[in-house]
Amino acid sequence: MTSFSAHSGHSEVTSGNCPTAPIIGIGLDLVDIARFRQRLESKSFRSRVFTVDEVREAERSHDPGAFLAGRFAGKEAVMKCLGCGIRQGLWFSQISITTTSGGGHGLELCRTAATVATQIGPGEWQLMISAADGFQTARAMYFRSNSMTDQVTGQPIHGLDQTRILVES
Repeated sequence: MTSFSAHSGHSEVTSGNCPTAPIIGIGLDLVDIARFRQRLESKSFRSRVFTVDEVREAERSHDPGAFLAGRFAGKEAVMKCLGCGIRQGLWFSQISITTTSGGGHGLELCRTAATVATQIGPGEWQLMISAADGFQTARAMYFRSNSMTDQVTGQPIHGLDQTRILVES
């Protein structure tokens, strides 16, 4: 059973441990930035795929189109890693990719994405996004973990590296 600590109407799991265990899942994705910019012309596409915070962060970047292409690749990689997608009720907006204080990538999973991650079992995420030659690439990996602790409470948890799982309470 997953241990959660209360947080403003949601339950939250966090951890900063490094993955050192067997891989549960891996997902890869590649996005052509030029083609993706065309999709971004649709405001409805943007609102269906990205959270308000992701769009705000993109607007502060030097190249919002490339930034969001990377986030899209990351979301696709996470969905592949979880082994499910839209047919199973997982929507892009249920995966939010954040920038950590160290400049890396974090995840916030909610609704179906959080449920699937919790059902898979305790683990830690690693997400890498990079750009080269007009493409954004992403790799998501989920590692088995049985001995993680909450950095605030010191209590054992099932969690995700640099990730918050938000479960409706």
